[in-house]
Amino acid sequence: DFGLQEAKEVSLAYLPAAHILELVSEISSCSLGMTLAFADPKTLSSRGAVRQRPDGTLSTSPGYPYPPGAIQEFRPSVFVAVPKIWDILKKGVEETLGGGSALKRFAIQ
Repeated sequence: DFGLQEAKEVSLAYLPAAHILELVSEISSCSLGMTLAFADPKTLSSRGAVRQRPDGTLSTSPGYPYPPGAIQEFRPSVFVAVPKIWDILKKGVEETLGGGSALKRFAIQ
């Protein structure tokens, strides 16, 4: 038991299907009854991503109801990533919080 609720968990798949980590992640997710959401690695976060709304306008902000990033859209409860992706996400958090207080900067170190 991993503490996961069957049919309520979402796993975000973004690596190429031939990647061994993606294969293991997808097989594990399916065997645990998770929903698989597929995304492009370049649009995981809202930074630099754009999404077209139903009315034809473009959304670049991470807010709902039409966030451009896959993490904001699917809200995965399980996210398997290679080290490069974790580094990119950490860098984004550091840039966002970098101008904040010393306590915030210490928290992300």
